[in-house]
Amino acid sequence: MSPALLLALLGITVPRVQALTCYRGTLVSVRSASELPLQWTTSQEHCEDGWSCQEVLMLMENALGSVRCPVCLSAESCGSAAELTCPAESAHCYSGVLLLSAGSLTTHLKVQGCMSQAGCNLLNGTQEIGPISLRETCDPKAILTCHRGNMFRTSQDLTQKPVTWSANSEQLCNLGEVCQETLLLIDVGIRSLLLGSKGCSKARTQGSQAVSIHTGPPGVLVASFARFCSSDKCNSAASSSVLLNSLPHPAPPAPGDLQCPTCLSIFGSCTQNSDIVRCPKGTSHCYKGHIALRGGGLTSPVNIQGCLAQPSSSLLNGTKNIGVFSVIEDHDKAIVPDGAAPAPDLAWVGGLGLSLALWCGAPSLLIPFPHDS
Repeated sequence: MSPALLLALLGITVPRVQALTCYRGTLVSVRSASELPLQWTTSQEHCEDGWSCQEVLMLMENALGSVRCPVCLSAESCGSAAELTCPAESAHCYSGVLLLSAGSLTTHLKVQGCMSQAGCNLLNGTQEIGPISLRETCDPKAILTCHRGNMFRTSQDLTQKPVTWSANSEQLCNLGEVCQETLLLIDVGIRSLLLGSKGCSKARTQGSQAVSIHTGPPGVLVASFARFCSSDKCNSAASSSVLLNSLPHPAPPAPGDLQCPTCLSIFGSCTQNSDIVRCPKGTSHCYKGHIALRGGGLTSPVNIQGCLAQPSSSLLNGTKNIGVFSVIEDHDKAIVPDGAAPAPDLAWVGGLGLSLALWCGAPSLLIPFPHDS
């Protein structure tokens, strides 16, 4: 409501001994307070004997006060809340989050507005209303807003060319959670897989950022990027370059004598018809296994076959967590083929295990998954 002002100027005569000439006039007006002070004009009149001059001013104001506060009630974010002038009796701005839970159902309400008293006491100490449990916090870092989204992509050159990593929504976290973003890259030479997650997570290592090369090159490459941060929408990496820029880029290795079945299959299994490729020098045996991945809104079994350089037959070397992902690896014992001669039409030429025996018909995929907080 716009500030309003009601002015009334009333002319009344009062008995007096000597006849006078007085200004005469009346005014009733509704104006904005920003127009004060007001001026008005009057006429004159001759009073009767014994009357005196007088003037009366009555002011009625719908006062909104001088305090302006953001006003918002949202289950998402109040980043673009409108700012309004508070009533005169409300001289404090409130900004907090209410957590409401009933059984397995939990929701958040972000609240901003005018209050008559300072502090974080919108609920007046109330913690339960029937079956609903209530909690309140005004700590801006206690409940974060994070970018939220998942990425699932396969291609032949994900180790070389960055791809866009954007989130299509935002998420209000639970108390004690932080923002996270995690990328996992698996490359077997003829095919690459990139999994990404952004969202809220229980803090594992708050304020941390890490790039890890779990295995390779040469041969199968498994690498990851993980970041946990504690400010609103801090999980804002825009492309997979945050991982690729930290990977080694050696010169393409010469082909060796070892040949291995090569496969990277998601939601399926590697068949007996896996492509046979000549491995680069520096690899010593063939790998066959799968990684079960869960967390951050993704659940995916990944079956892998390819060339391996390290003496161990494991790709993850016992790692159980990669960023927000929980991972379990199951693999066969390392396989060293008995001196199989290389096929003449296959040659290993790509850095980071990229082969000319390109896997055909591998479209890029971008599949949304439900959030798994």
